[in-house]
Amino acid sequence: MSLSHHHHIRMTITMPVVTGHPPAAYPYRPDIDGLRAIAVLLVVIFHAFPRFIKGGFIGVDVFFVISGYLISTIIFSSLADNRFSYIEFYIRRIKRILPALLLVIMSSAVLGWYVLLADEYQQLGTHIVAGSSFVSNFVLWNEAGYFDRQSFEKPLLHLWSLAIEEQFYIVWPLLLGLVWKKKWNFLVPVLILLFFSFITNIYLTTSGEISAFYAPWSRFWELMVGCLLAYMKLYKPTQWSSNRNGQSGIGLLLIFLAALVLNKQSAFPGWWALMPTVGAFLIINAGPDTWFSRHFLSKPKMVWLGLISYPLYLWHWPIFSFIHIVIFKEKINPAIFILAIMVSIFFAWLTYNFLEKKIRYSQKTVIAIVLLIICIFFALVGLGIQQEKLTSRNDSMNMGFISKALADIEYENKIASREINHLDLYYIEKKTDQTVLFIGDSHIRQYIPRIVELSENLNFNMKSVYITLRDGCPMIPDVFDDIVTKCKKAWVERLDFALSSKIDAIVIGACWNCVLTSTVDKPMITSAEDPRKARALNVLESLLKQMAAKKTVYLLLDNPNNKLFNPRNFFEGSRLKKLTLRKLTEPLQLDHEQKTLREELIVIAHRAGALVIDPIPSLCPEGKCHILTDEGKPIYTDNHHLSTSWTRKFANYIDITVKTSEEGATHQ
Repeated sequence: MSLSHHHHIRMTITMPVVTGHPPAAYPYRPDIDGLRAIAVLLVVIFHAFPRFIKGGFIGVDVFFVISGYLISTIIFSSLADNRFSYIEFYIRRIKRILPALLLVIMSSAVLGWYVLLADEYQQLGTHIVAGSSFVSNFVLWNEAGYFDRQSFEKPLLHLWSLAIEEQFYIVWPLLLGLVWKKKWNFLVPVLILLFFSFITNIYLTTSGEISAFYAPWSRFWELMVGCLLAYMKLYKPTQWSSNRNGQSGIGLLLIFLAALVLNKQSAFPGWWALMPTVGAFLIINAGPDTWFSRHFLSKPKMVWLGLISYPLYLWHWPIFSFIHIVIFKEKINPAIFILAIMVSIFFAWLTYNFLEKKIRYSQKTVIAIVLLIICIFFALVGLGIQQEKLTSRNDSMNMGFISKALADIEYENKIASREINHLDLYYIEKKTDQTVLFIGDSHIRQYIPRIVELSENLNFNMKSVYITLRDGCPMIPDVFDDIVTKCKKAWVERLDFALSSKIDAIVIGACWNCVLTSTVDKPMITSAEDPRKARALNVLESLLKQMAAKKTVYLLLDNPNNKLFNPRNFFEGSRLKKLTLRKLTEPLQLDHEQKTLREELIVIAHRAGALVIDPIPSLCPEGKCHILTDEGKPIYTDNHHLSTSWTRKFANYIDITVKTSEEGATHQ
């Protein structure tokens, strides 16, 4: 976070005099550094132990409010005193933001060269460019999706919030300068921006848009909450001045409640973001003399932690990320992350004392120019990494083989899409009255290359095909809605369309192993005996019966799920030393729990009157699952998604579902 106590700032360009009472000078407030300490601790502990403080990510929202408050206080005061300078403002921003940021980016690039695989290093290059030019939020927004890498695989992921702040620092002073020249009231742009940004945030969040999280227009309102407070503190100091101890206590309560109540599945930011932002507003508004400020926030240790909060935020995530990448296990000894937090704090202290303070308070303007040149240089280095002009230590022939396998995902490129009855559909329409609808998650999506391949085969008589997808959603209504909230509304429109006269046949498929076994990463059930499994199977059987009463219904069974299928796990050895390719020609035994689930699904399909499509004979003949094709190409792109090249060439078991009846097709 680009946050600090901004005292002793002097700006020099004369501006027109505003009417009204001039605001008071801005005194340093140690309690705000204490609030920073709370915010950064919430974020750091959440990243280290996400199950301990599930909503710790709201620390970022607290930072946004602090940042909006401090920056607006400085600008309002400077404009009123006729001493605001855009040039000096941005020079101070450069000297505040870039030293620690460039050090962390450089360190990540060097360590990334040593431990990352070729494709990982290439993506890091993209993030270095984005981080150096403050557009990380847009790059991460563009990358987001079901097949995106896990967050810990991106050492510079956390720079999205810094990018939003810097975008705000570019827009807000220019807008305030214009308002000042027009002699308008500062409150007008504050309220207008706050209102429209908040409404945008609510709309995008309720629509399930990932942009709600990353887009500046849906996040600026949080900074504007701080701006509103700055205006009130300077121009309406007696407003909301009663019961300051109560305000401070309620503010802290809101922040800690948000951290404890919210989790990754919460519709965030949305309405939930009001908890940390209003909490921060109340604490800052209450002032430095409340009981909580004097006995907690303003204590020397809290202030010290607040002073190093910016470099601590920058350092902690790359350190955590590289630990995950190097160890590459689902569960890592908690002691390692406790040590990582201590190392992060130590690095933050070093950065603050020996780099940040020396540059930030230097009076030499040339330092800002040098920092900008270094920033541009790092962006060019990132571009070189992205374009594979600079490659990682692990970039060998074997690594190239892995990178190619990981990139073998090409699903929607050659298929049209449109909305029908408020339902987003992919489709291939043929000159036939026969239609089939595929309903599912990414385990239906992975078959699109095969469907496209068949559509281009002039000797194959094909039905018109419609496909409706919701990645990561169990294809079983109601049972898991509390775990995956985005799926709750998906079923009604799908079922209505499936049962309409437009559709003749239905194929329903999903990552059944993800939902109904405990054998996968982040399972939804705890064991094969989990009562949710029995309930889910009953609901699925009822759904299949409902469909089969009116249509031809196919239940597409799941392909196996095993972390050893993942090309990232094709190696033995340590990333810190040397990686070697493990033996990949030996097949793996089909997991017992997954095998049992397959048998249970076949039983309920037959009882419901649905036909079964089973990929296991192709992927695991005689119960032994192959990792590579006979040509030596990986079959999977991760633990459980089939590669485009494999499905296009070998997934002929789904052909029966899209073949017209004129071909005399019978189910096998």
